[in-house]
Amino acid sequence: MIPVKLTIKGLYSYKEAQEIDFTQLTEASIFGIFGSVGSGKSSILEAITFALYGDTERMNKSGDDRNYNMMNLRSDELYIDFICSAGKDDNKYRFTVKGRRNSKNFNDVKTLERKSYQWMPELNDWSPILVDDAAEKIIGLTYENFKRTIIIPQGRFQEFIELPLSKRTQMMNDIFQLEKYDLAPKAKILKEINEKQLENLAGKLSQIGQNAAEELEIAESSLKNTQTLIQLNNTDLLSKSDDEKKFEEIGKLFESLQLTQNQADELKKQTPDFDRKAERLKQFQYSQFVFRPLFDEKQRKLADLQRDSESLRLKISQENQIRISIEEKTLNLEKITPQFENRDAIKQEVEELDKILKIKECQQIHTDAENNLKRGRVAEDQQKEKIAQLKNLKKESEQRLNHLKASQIDLERVSEVSNWFVIKNNLLKDKEALMKDANSIVAEIEKLKKEKELIYTNTFTELNPEVTEQFSSTEYPEKIPEIRQGLLSKAELLDKEIVHFSTQQALQRYAETLQPGEPCPLCGAAHHPHVLNASEDFESAILQIQNQQKVYRNQVEALDKMKNFILEIEAKIALFESRKIEIKAKWAENNRLITLNEVKFSWNEFSREDNESVKKAFEDAKKQGLTIKELDSDISQKNIEIENAQKHLDEKITPALLKLNNDIIAKITEIEFYKSQVKILSLTDFEGKDKKSILEESQKQQAFYNQIIHEFEQLTKQILEHRDKQNVLFGEISSLQKNLKQHDITLAEILHKIEEQLLNSSVQTESEILQILEWNINPEAEQAMIDDFRKTLHTALSRLKELEENTKGLRYDAEIHEKLRVDIESLGQKLNDLRKEEGSLNAQAEKLRKDLSEQAQLLKEREKLDIRGKDIDTLSKLFKSSGFVSYVSSMHLQNLCNQANVRFHKMTRHQLQLEIYESSPSQYDFLVRDLLNEGKTRGIKTLSGGQKFQVALSLALALADNIHMQTHSKHNFFFLDEGFGSLDKESLYEVFETLKSLRKENRIVGVISHVEDLQQEIDRFLRIRNDEERGSIVEMN
Repeated sequence: MIPVKLTIKGLYSYKEAQEIDFTQLTEASIFGIFGSVGSGKSSILEAITFALYGDTERMNKSGDDRNYNMMNLRSDELYIDFICSAGKDDNKYRFTVKGRRNSKNFNDVKTLERKSYQWMPELNDWSPILVDDAAEKIIGLTYENFKRTIIIPQGRFQEFIELPLSKRTQMMNDIFQLEKYDLAPKAKILKEINEKQLENLAGKLSQIGQNAAEELEIAESSLKNTQTLIQLNNTDLLSKSDDEKKFEEIGKLFESLQLTQNQADELKKQTPDFDRKAERLKQFQYSQFVFRPLFDEKQRKLADLQRDSESLRLKISQENQIRISIEEKTLNLEKITPQFENRDAIKQEVEELDKILKIKECQQIHTDAENNLKRGRVAEDQQKEKIAQLKNLKKESEQRLNHLKASQIDLERVSEVSNWFVIKNNLLKDKEALMKDANSIVAEIEKLKKEKELIYTNTFTELNPEVTEQFSSTEYPEKIPEIRQGLLSKAELLDKEIVHFSTQQALQRYAETLQPGEPCPLCGAAHHPHVLNASEDFESAILQIQNQQKVYRNQVEALDKMKNFILEIEAKIALFESRKIEIKAKWAENNRLITLNEVKFSWNEFSREDNESVKKAFEDAKKQGLTIKELDSDISQKNIEIENAQKHLDEKITPALLKLNNDIIAKITEIEFYKSQVKILSLTDFEGKDKKSILEESQKQQAFYNQIIHEFEQLTKQILEHRDKQNVLFGEISSLQKNLKQHDITLAEILHKIEEQLLNSSVQTESEILQILEWNINPEAEQAMIDDFRKTLHTALSRLKELEENTKGLRYDAEIHEKLRVDIESLGQKLNDLRKEEGSLNAQAEKLRKDLSEQAQLLKEREKLDIRGKDIDTLSKLFKSSGFVSYVSSMHLQNLCNQANVRFHKMTRHQLQLEIYESSPSQYDFLVRDLLNEGKTRGIKTLSGGQKFQVALSLALALADNIHMQTHSKHNFFFLDEGFGSLDKESLYEVFETLKSLRKENRIVGVISHVEDLQQEIDRFLRIRNDEERGSIVEMN
């Protein structure tokens, strides 16, 4: 995850919106965020983690009223907008947080709304991410692991090495996704599957049984006997079946002969009926061919004659109606013709009425314009008076301004004096603070020295009160090696006594087992004149010596612990001493600055002891400046008002008066023009009339004019249209009359042809022909039926003759045939039974063969499953209690140690090395190998504060490397808040050199600190300052 941009508003001390462009910082590989305590440095990291995970280091989700306490007290809204890139494809993601304060209840801050987005280049826009825990899925880290490995908040830097073993193991599992190595459940499933398969095999083997081979031999013997019987019976059945077929053929011949004879007789009876049908069909076909076309043509011509007669009647009726309508419209046209010819006079009268109406309108506008002109003159005078008043007020303000400027106090000079007093007061406050810090440090040093002396006294008193009284407390450090060596020597001497007593104890046991005449197991002698007979309790003596030896060793361990405690106290005293030296230097620098500031005082009109007079002069100067500013503003405002008033007079009022005067002249001219155009009507007749009555009269005359024109044109048009229709009807009537004559001629010709055909036909009248044509006969079907009958009759007679010839000399006995059928059926049933038995025996034998084959296969499978079960049991033992996960976790932890030691070894000048050990089964912890003390190991808690920082930094960098490789991101990012205050200058130099070397590793490191030495080493940084009015302000160097 690489930060790109962060916007903060209303969070903690950030009142105004502050935007941080991380691209300018990350280009430098290593960058810093610096500022004084409480300036808002750590809030930047908290804003990032809250935007990503919705969680914060300072506030709990419940119980702390987090929403209210996170929002700036002078803000009504909280807003965080964080953009970053992550993943192997370097995709851009955006996380926002928004919240508002209840306008009616200051203490009520609603739930903060968090959203996440991904940049979609194809859409050129942000697309919402609609899943929970989006940051965890994108970055691959939980909130807890994120603040342990990527962005480490204040006070959490050393958490990884101080975590309980179970939590550190869980952290390793989360980061490296080691849950995939927890294979115990899968091994259990495999074992259950294997056991079920073995149970299935056992069931199948029990179903097959143990006597399958003997049963197969019996079944094959029975099958062979049955097949022999089938062969004998089948031969007999084939012979009798041939005889039966011959009987069957003869029987069918005699049966066919009888059936054919019956069919021929029946067909001969139907022959007269089919002859009559043939004659009737012939008569119908003749009538259809000869008379049907003539009758159809006759009907068509009669229909045409009737249709045209009706059309002629309708056309004559229509012509009569049109002739009457033409006569009526011609009479109406003659009535309105005189009015139409006088239409121009009516039109002229309408136009003059419109002119009179316009004269009335112009007279009204002329009157209104004269009234407006009078009012405009008054407004013009008022505006000129207003301009004069504004100029007088401006002149008064200018006179006051000149008077104030003549007596104005020098604000710049007073500001310099005021700044001098500010510097003086700040230096005095710093001096008091330094004195307070110095007293506090002296007290702490004295306290630590007393604690150190108390540890010495208590430890030595516990060791040997008599020896302690022999020397003073200042001699304690010199005596520690001597006393420690003495205790070790005493413990070693006791080892010799233990060996002596153990030897005596063993000899005593041998002596007790010696028997007269038997060889000694040590020397081999058979004679034992002086057998060892000790009454001493060697076991108790050895136990007593071991207890004393334990006391000595515990005392040595107590001395070592005391030494470590003393070293820690001395390190703290040294730290306070260095701070005391720093305070002395700052004290001297403060005195120098105070003296230098006193020398700079050069304002004779003020006293260096009287700050109040300077404050009063500064306030007076500010008031004068404010008054001058107000007068300047008032004069500027008056200038604007004068300019606007003059502009309004010149651009609005004067042009408007000129336009009104011009409009009056124009309307007088227009009235005279319209009067000159009135010729027919008299203007005096309309002087007392209003515009409405004149308009109504004009509209009435216009309507009368339009009506005359419309009626004349419509009547003329309608008469012409009717005459056109009348001419068309005359032509249609003439044509229809000709058609009727032609129809009469054609119809006479058709009737003549029908009479001629009747003379040549066997039928004499037209009505008889019509009856024949009405017969319901389908000629094709009727002819086909007659032909089929004749064909069937011919076939039956031919077949009868053939069968009589085939049966000549043959005889058929039904009883013999039936007996033969019974014998064949009996043989067939017997053969079927034998074949069923053969199939059953064959299936039984095949099943037994298959069972034998399956039994052999099942035994092989059972053997494989037995071997597999043993292998699964071995795996289950390996994976039990997450053993394999712990092993993989230890490998990752060892790799982290190896990577961390590359830097840690160098930071400690090759004195210390980090290692892991198995503190309990499947639990691994850190220890340190001290290469200055014969390479012996000691607990990580024995490290000093600076050494702990070094090992924590080395491990954090190693963790960041592993996460970088796991997420396949292009850059490796690491952010650290504080942690440098416990380092001396040399260690700080080593750490900073380590941080600078990370640039070569394509790594980006961000540091938050107030350590001045570190600020001087980092070129690219943000400076955070807390302004009283604006809140925290972010400035780029």
